[in-house]
Amino acid sequence: MKPLLIVASLLASPLAAQEGSFATIGRLQSYSGTSSVTIQATDQYGAVAEVIFHNLLNNNDDDVGPTLTYDGVSVDIIFSFNVGGSPDDSITVIPPFGYYASPETIQVQEYTTGIIYIYPELTS
Repeated sequence: MKPLLIVASLLASPLAAQEGSFATIGRLQSYSGTSSVTIQATDQYGAVAEVIFHNLLNNNDDDVGPTLTYDGVSVDIIFSFNVGGSPDDSITVIPPFGYYASPETIQVQEYTTGIIYIYPELTS
């Protein structure tokens, strides 16, 4: 009975409300599953979030991108399929005013994962 109480208290905690967004990229006829993009908390120093792109071999179109949100920061995702004639795909992250993405674009080989970090702009 105690483990259930712990789970219930975690679900009601503020940490659970801070969960990020998740989206899939890829048509139903993908070859090996569906690529995904997630925004979530990060341990990267100075960053407020990280965007993780897990690329699977799939059949898709360019510019199919969702808006993802973590802790009030929403980023737009631009997807590019078969970059430069290779089977690799890329994403570009466009953060809101006051934030920047580093790197802004990543090219990710099939069956691998890449990460883009979101940082607040420094003001003087």
